[in-house]
Amino acid sequence: APVKKASKGWGETYLKPSLVEFTGGLTQMKRSDVVKMIWAHVKANDLQDPKDKRHIFVDDRLKILFPGKKRIHMFSMNKDLSKHFGERVGSVVYDEPAEDDEEEESGGGGTE
Repeated sequence: APVKKASKGWGETYLKPSLVEFTGGLTQMKRSDVVKMIWAHVKANDLQDPKDKRHIFVDDRLKILFPGKKRIHMFSMNKDLSKHFGERVGSVVYDEPAEDDEEEESGGGGTE
């Protein structure tokens, strides 16, 4: 049997410690919901650069996710977020069965 790899879907993923801190203790979330949460924080705290709305100022809460940056570009934000996500919830990798498991109970099967 071929190895079945985990699908890369839109389901929830486990969050790494930095995102757990940002989300207030949530350990798994959909990526899209994390981005919505970040945007809600950006809008609530007026963190978009008024000269160029594509840039976001990094405040103390966002420094958890974007350390060492004073501002980020909205399009590179998703790339920078990738390292804060773990495995997809429920992802499993199926291995091939061991050879002696396949035909152990065949009972000989020969003709007499």
